[in-house]
Parts: sequence; C-alpha cells; structure tokens
Amino acid sequence: MTNEELRAGERLSHEIDVAERKAVDAMSRYKFQMFGYWAAIWVHLNRISGERRKNPFACFVIEAKRLRDVNIGAGHADTFAIQRCSEETDHAQVPGTNFCQCMHAMFS
Repeated sequence: MTNEELRAGERLSHEIDVAERKAVDAMSRYKFQMFGYWAAIWVHLNRISGERRKNPFACFVIEAKRLRDVNIGAGHADTFAIQRCSEETDHAQVPGTNFCQCMHAMFS
C-alpha cells in the first residue's frame, strides 16, 4: 500500500468517526433529521472504506423493531408507547424503555 493510499484510508477512518460524533450530537439535541443524515453518512463511509465496523446505531433499529412488534401485537399499530425512564427504571420490566437503555449506553 502506498503512502497516499494509507493516508486516504486514515482520512476515511477519521471521517467515519466524525460522522458518528455528529450523529450522536444531533440525536442528543433532538435533531432527528440531522441524526438520520449523519447516520446515513456513517453507513456509506463504512461501506466504501471496507472496514466493516459494527454499526453504532444498530441498537436503535433493533429496539424500534421490537417496539413496533409489541405495539402491533397489542393492537396499537398506529400508536407507539415509548415510556419515559429514569435511573431507577427496570428496563427489562417496562415496555418501550429499551430504547432509553440504548440511548443511555450510547451517550455514556
């Protein structure tokens, strides 16, 4: 690998890190559309880099699918009950708080 190729790979890796930080920052400020933008940039850069990093946003997708399935199974297909949580919340017992748990893990 040439020095130029190495520098390009390092730059791409750096840009993946930047996209992740910007996505997290956007989510932390309730900028959901901007979160989606930077998360998509992260996915694209990860794919073209060949690094195959684990997607840091996968927990959102998994929890959203679980929450969707729970609500559809309960007959609430058009309303989603995401519960607020606190430090004392038992996430295993309260439906809809795994999303909060995912957020806690991402931002801590």
